[in-house]
Amino acid sequence: MWVNKGLDVAEYLRMVYNAVMEILTSPNVLENSCSIVVFGSAARPEDFVLGVSDVDVLVLTKDPPKRRWYEFTVFNSTVNVTVFTINEFKRLIKLGDPLVFMLKYSVILRDKCSKTILRAKPKITKHTKYMLRRSVFAALGLALENYYILENYKRATSHLYHSVRHLARYKALSKGELPISDREVYGYSRQQLKNLYLTLSNARRREIGRGELRNLISRVVKLVARELNLKATSLNSLENEIKEDTYIINAGESDSYIVFRVERYEDGRRKIIEIKDEEVREVNNVFF
Repeated sequence: MWVNKGLDVAEYLRMVYNAVMEILTSPNVLENSCSIVVFGSAARPEDFVLGVSDVDVLVLTKDPPKRRWYEFTVFNSTVNVTVFTINEFKRLIKLGDPLVFMLKYSVILRDKCSKTILRAKPKITKHTKYMLRRSVFAALGLALENYYILENYKRATSHLYHSVRHLARYKALSKGELPISDREVYGYSRQQLKNLYLTLSNARRREIGRGELRNLISRVVKLVARELNLKATSLNSLENEIKEDTYIINAGESDSYIVFRVERYEDGRRKIIEIKDEEVREVNNVFF
């Protein structure tokens, strides 16, 4: 749906909130929801980038839902909806899941059981650290996939930004903090991480060329390696293994290295290749 480009972000988000509420309370969708909450950058207008940022929504229900996840488009934004029962969400609080921390900034659209959310005071746990560290590589893999396969440079830049943001949050855990907003993340980051985070934050708000983006990807890989005490596999090694029929690229860590895995068809069969430094081998799973 076309939206007036003259709208400011706050006004745009108010329109999105209304549309999301209308869709999620429609008959045969989520009629038994007791709370509907927008979180993430869509709850922080200063961090939301029109045409780039997704809208993240948490729905709480009393009974087990028919579906756990919805995705749809409102105006120019992709809306991602995650559904939990109240008891399941309470378990996430106990685990210290990063999702609960994200609700520090939220917009409550439906308020029948929101006290469960508002009273949530999660503690940093091993689970918090595990999930954030994994998220660094998950976002990096999505950046690589969007860059090399889909050639969607705007999305690749956004995922790269998310990877560095997850890294900054992970590093802040050692200080007993989990910063959420861009301003908080920037404030808790050391200089090299801070500089690259600011560069990516600005880059996702404009058009970016292939060469500039590749340089940023290389910088992120090196930064992640340095901050997590890993050795980096070069993009050149990855690029040597990306063939015409490559359709999945993933990033992870193994044996103190940042490694890449690509899934492709070769000689009529599905093949998964892992690239670690200059070592290339066939593995069974593209995921880590």
